[in-house]
Amino acid sequence: MSTRLQISILSLGLLAGAVSAFAAAGDLDTSFDTDGKLDTKVSTNNFGFDSAKAVLVQPDGKTIAVGESDSRIALVRYLTNGVLDAAFGMGGVVITMLAEDDYFNIADAALQPDGKLVVVGQVYFATNMSYDVVVARYQTNGVLDSSFGTGGIAAHDLGFDDSGEAVAIQPDGRIVVAAYGYDFNLSQSVFAALRLLTNGTPDTAFSGNGWAEAEFSGREAAHPSAIAMQPDGKIMIAGYAFASNVSQIALARFQTNGTLDGNFGVSGVVSTSLGITNAYGEGVAIQADGRIVVAGSASFEFDGWLLAARYQTNGALDLSFDTDGMVFSAGAGATAVALQPDGKILMAGYVDNDTGLFRYDTNGSPDSTFGNSGRVQTALGPAQDSAAALAFQTDGKIVVAGSAFFPVTSDGRFVLARFLGDASVTPGPTLHVAAAPAGQATISWTPAMPGFVLQETWSLAPANWTNSPSGATNPITVPATEPTKFYRLFKP
Repeated sequence: MSTRLQISILSLGLLAGAVSAFAAAGDLDTSFDTDGKLDTKVSTNNFGFDSAKAVLVQPDGKTIAVGESDSRIALVRYLTNGVLDAAFGMGGVVITMLAEDDYFNIADAALQPDGKLVVVGQVYFATNMSYDVVVARYQTNGVLDSSFGTGGIAAHDLGFDDSGEAVAIQPDGRIVVAAYGYDFNLSQSVFAALRLLTNGTPDTAFSGNGWAEAEFSGREAAHPSAIAMQPDGKIMIAGYAFASNVSQIALARFQTNGTLDGNFGVSGVVSTSLGITNAYGEGVAIQADGRIVVAGSASFEFDGWLLAARYQTNGALDLSFDTDGMVFSAGAGATAVALQPDGKILMAGYVDNDTGLFRYDTNGSPDSTFGNSGRVQTALGPAQDSAAALAFQTDGKIVVAGSAFFPVTSDGRFVLARFLGDASVTPGPTLHVAAAPAGQATISWTPAMPGFVLQETWSLAPANWTNSPSGATNPITVPATEPTKFYRLFKP
């Protein structure tokens, strides 16, 4: 009789602890490489450096990380479980290099509707010592697309020391690049928008020669970082500009023909100063209502903050976003931003020396249902790592990619992680209790998901949960005749 009573109480204890077995938005997805994160060494050199700059999710769920490896274009494709895709390139990896003394600096990538992959950045040609915008296009199997540019690569000279910094694909297949360019007449760097036809040649319907520039009056230099296409076809470019050696958030909006949009800011450009504090725009996204969200960072001396700003469609700061249009978070920075279907704002970047994810409600408040008060800090390497890009899967899961330094081998590697989102949060394992011979009970849980630990307490009021000596052992057998004890599953 006492045994049956104890088993009944055990069952109640297991049920009481079941809430802790549920995964939450912002948790690592353990179905991705068993622990939710991975690193990939692309370089064949002992002290090589790999850095992922973009991450893309294909319609079939496969993930492509794009970046550079020892100044070469590097593409890596993973299956949905995080395993390298052997059907892509050589064992899941594609490397593109030019002549021995030429090199690439890769910045961004985008998927076309037909599945082809477009990569942008900067190329250095040693023969004429020039830096040009480079755009490369790959077929779905990782082979360069010979119908694009010359052998799949198109280089464009916009003046002096040019560089492609971000890319977007129009619905008609034309490619729009946010570029860093130099205007000799102004003797300063400017934002440039370059539009290419589907074959990689400049689109002369765009500003006559395929590219247009945006000048920030009174600023010494400007550097674009991100691009977003509005539903009406207008092009939004975000970055930063310098005035008296202090950086400011900078935005420029181009119309579909390449002219600056006079209905945005002052003659199509906006700059936002934080006084003596440096501000950098690194990512941009357009809300369904047309408002513009910029993610980045701010710094003064040795202090750094994550920065998020929202602008109205005319370029004025949106004062309904945290009352002044801007949000700051200490000890962090953002490099990318994406919008959820419910309007919440997700940003990726860094927290201290680790990768960071940040989520805000539509009013600019940190989302308390995500991670620790809207922030998730995850170490993806043994020393220093950060995210450069993020993407959503169709099931709501969040994929981030970046780079990490490994001091033991003195190399840098691609790092990726997949996190649960709201739509992808699923219950954890279910605890079971069953009578066993000789006055004992068996505790088990299904499915046998990794990362869970059995905890126990003698009371629920108050509860003092401690790890059971059995830890992650599944199943276990416990005496069913001792005083009442409660058990739960917990995921640290």
